[in-house]
Amino acid sequence: GTTNANLTIDTLSSLPVTVALTGNNPFCAGSSVTLTASGGAPYVWSTGESTASISVTNGGTYSVIGNAPCGSDNAQAVLTELPLPSVSIAPRDPVLCPGASLDLTATASPTVSWNTGASTPTIQISQAGLYVASAMNSCGVVKDSVSVSASLVQASFFESATSGDAPLGR
Repeated sequence: GTTNANLTIDTLSSLPVTVALTGNNPFCAGSSVTLTASGGAPYVWSTGESTASISVTNGGTYSVIGNAPCGSDNAQAVLTELPLPSVSIAPRDPVLCPGASLDLTATASPTVSWNTGASTPTIQISQAGLYVASAMNSCGVVKDSVSVSASLVQASFFESATSGDAPLGR
């Protein structure tokens, strides 16, 4: 006789590997972003890690290879890290002489605004007081300040007879 046999063949498909992003892109310096791969396991990230999710703190291109029974696939994510704002005022201990003016310069990123309302890097002042420069971007606001003091220079002269050929005191 004849015997019939049924043969079932299961086909394994290779799913594409994808990378999902948890967090903001672009993101601010000092924060982190979580990248999660799916569609194949085990995973190998460009960072050397082999977990499905990695946490990154620097901008750049991150790639992952996912292995499946019928092959492997890869995916990548490009992250942009934004710098924090910065500001610094010079000179640090300014003294304003009577009747004079003084330049204060703020080195700022990205741009500066002063508590005087000015938005230029250098301001000319003629009064003592507290001067504050601020820098702001999407990652926050930072401030720097200097206290300008007034010099109380007083000059006085008085006559004094000393020795010499001409009359010195009148």
